[in-house]
This record gives sequence, structure tokens and C-alpha cells, in this order.
Amino acid sequence: MPALVAVVMAQLVLCGGILPLAGRPILEAVASVVPARFGFAAAGSTTNLNTPLNPTPDGLFDPTMAQWIANLYCLALLAIAGLGLAYLGLR
Repeated sequence: MPALVAVVMAQLVLCGGILPLAGRPILEAVASVVPARFGFAAAGSTTNLNTPLNPTPDGLFDPTMAQWIANLYCLALLAIAGLGLAYLGLR
């Protein structure tokens, strides 16, 4: 259970909803392997979180169909990679 708490907290911090990740290259690199980042980015692209009220606009939140599909594509790639790792671990 403590590991689950750590994973959930890392997902919350690295999704880009609590801390802005744009312009922070180290956090952006770490967040690129977190599925919550691309799920939140797809939701942000749908609702246009890049508004004038957002001081640091994120490129993943652009309200275009191409960006939304790219976010879902990255999310699917991470899911396939996770399934592959689970398969190798259980085999």
C-alpha cells in the first residue's frame, strides 16, 4: 500500500495539473513516461486549458484535433509498453 500511495502522488504531481511543467525540462522528461500526463493533456486539449489565465501555456494542451490524437496515441503507447512489461514479468 505505501508503494501505491507513492505512485498515485507521483502521477498527480507529474500530470501537469498541480505544477506547470512547461519550461521545466527535467520535469517534462520525467513526466513523459507517466500515463497521467497524456491523459490529463488529452482532457486539457479538449477543454482548452491554454487560456489567458494560464501563465505558462503547455503545448500538449493545444485545442486541436491533431494534438488530442497525439496525446491519446502516446497514452496508448504507454499502455502497450506497460502490458509488455507485465507480460515479461509474469512469464
